[in-house]
Amino acid sequence: MLVMDNIYNRAFGLVGIWSSGMILALEMFKMQLIYQ
Repeated sequence: MLVMDNIYNRAFGLVGIWSSGMILALEMFKMQLIYQ
């Protein structure tokens, strides 16, 4: 049970990092479009 929770938490953390990275990339892309 503890092992499954550990794997789930690690996968959830990776998804969180990936989604926040995508949001950051979108924000930078919008900034480039605005300032061009």
